Amino acid sequence: MTDLPLEGPFVWGASYESYDPLCITLPSTPVYGVNAVFVRNVSPPAVGPDDANTIIKFSPNRLTGDLQSPLRFHDAIGLTATLPGRLDYQRLSLVWLDHSGSNLLALMDHSRALSLKLVRYHRHQASVSVHELLVPSSIDLHTVHGLAIDETCGAIILVITTGVIHYIPYA
Repeated sequence: MTDLPLEGPFVWGASYESYDPLCITLPSTPVYGVNAVFVRNVSPPAVGPDDANTIIKFSPNRLTGDLQSPLRFHDAIGLTATLPGRLDYQRLSLVWLDHSGSNLLALMDHSRALSLKLVRYHRHQASVSVHELLVPSSIDLHTVHGLAIDETCGAIILVITTGVIHYIPYA
């Protein structure tokens, strides 16, 4: 197996303790071009917890005409976005990948300020973009208990701890 360089602030050979222990994989539907998305909090020892980042890595695939293997990976190992801040270990329901694997929604904590980020994989441009979504001032992000994306309608769904569901268009 060949070591492939990763994008972002990963350091080959660094000890596991150099990084935050959170690393999750969100599976996708390969027919849409993404096998999975890897999410990892990164907090190198030289920086404080307020300077932590979260790495989002989309793992695209390429479907061939003969469809021998829909899980065949691109020559590139993946496309990466680095978000300032971190995901909360206790509330992993606050990161969501849509059905196509092209849109990831996350509630990020950066220096104790919460923000809602939409990370989009652009299949035809082979690129990733990050967008901060505006949330109505009547919604306190500290009370968000769950979230989701309605990719068909271009909206996000926020579930508040009181049970209230907010449906917010972003497109």
